[in-house]
Amino acid sequence: MIFHTIACASACARRRPGLKPLVAGCLLVCMVPVTVAGEPGRKQPELQQGQDQSAALERDGRRQREEYGALRMAVQGSEQAASRVVDDIKKTKQALEQKIRTTGELDTRIQALQSALQSDRSLLATLVRAVYMGGRFRALLEQQEVARIGRMLAYYDYFDQLRLQRMESITGSLREFDGAQATMQLNLDRLQGLHRRYQKLLDEYIGQRQQRQEAMHQLAGYLADQNRSLTVWQGTAEKLRALIADLQRSAPRPGQRPFQSLQGQLSWPVMGHLGNQFGESRLDGLMVWDGVTLVTGAGEPVQAISAGRVVFADWFHNLGLLVILDHGDGYISLYGHNEQLKSRRGRRVRQGDTIAYVGDSGGQMEFGLYFEIRREGVPLNPAHWCREEPDA
Repeated sequence: MIFHTIACASACARRRPGLKPLVAGCLLVCMVPVTVAGEPGRKQPELQQGQDQSAALERDGRRQREEYGALRMAVQGSEQAASRVVDDIKKTKQALEQKIRTTGELDTRIQALQSALQSDRSLLATLVRAVYMGGRFRALLEQQEVARIGRMLAYYDYFDQLRLQRMESITGSLREFDGAQATMQLNLDRLQGLHRRYQKLLDEYIGQRQQRQEAMHQLAGYLADQNRSLTVWQGTAEKLRALIADLQRSAPRPGQRPFQSLQGQLSWPVMGHLGNQFGESRLDGLMVWDGVTLVTGAGEPVQAISAGRVVFADWFHNLGLLVILDHGDGYISLYGHNEQLKSRRGRRVRQGDTIAYVGDSGGQMEFGLYFEIRREGVPLNPAHWCREEPDA
């Protein structure tokens, strides 16, 4: 740099001899570019430090996303497994109850057969005594008049026929009784097997709930940071908007009464008290609720508010087991946090059909249904569409 400055000054002196101030000025002018050109070299450590910080933030963000993804997958897996177990529990319980009813009916039949057998045997004993203690042979031996003997023989023939009928009845009842006893034993064995399966499923469900509880505890710790929680819920809202937009582009429109005409006439999908209300602020006012939460008991049936087509029935970020119905004309209804789904994509449902059962999926701490109504993706206040209070 020194050599370059002297050369510049000498050139100026040759061009303008006697003008020493200009030489000095020329010296300054020549020095400035060289000095500016050298500044990036001095700032290189600061630039590198900034790049390192940016890379560290990116690595931390990636690590946090991976951590949240793993926690969410743990909650999702335990909730989906629990939902499948709940379905098995309900089916096993129904089979158990049906088998108990069948066994009860069979026991009643066995008791009736026992009573009938006892009556038939008593009657048969009476007939035998009547025939052989005062019977036809005695009448013949006593040489009674022919007319009376004829009447007595006819009478005893009648008793013989009745006796044979009773014997056939007893034989048939005994066969039925033996069959009923064998069926009863099979039913009892089946009942024991169903009961063992029911207990096993209950234990499995409890295990799944415990796993969910552990994953929930870790997830709650992660989301305790408000910035993380805000990021997660903003991401959920954006994914939901994208999902709804995609579904409404591809879903066929059901032919039915226009949904718009039903405003103020719909029933709530489930009865319960409001846990939060539409438009209510959340996360310290950084977001608002796009729907309502109806707090109620676990397993309560969730009913379609109007006829439509199921366009989504699966687990979704932070909304758990979710059902979305398309009602046509851009209107959809959304039902989240279910314990079990009773719908499949593409199914047509009528107003009042059960489409799910209330739960706490999606990482909720209490049982309840999250419910939304939207038009062209824009959330609408459900209270303006449903005709009575949800806890009426």
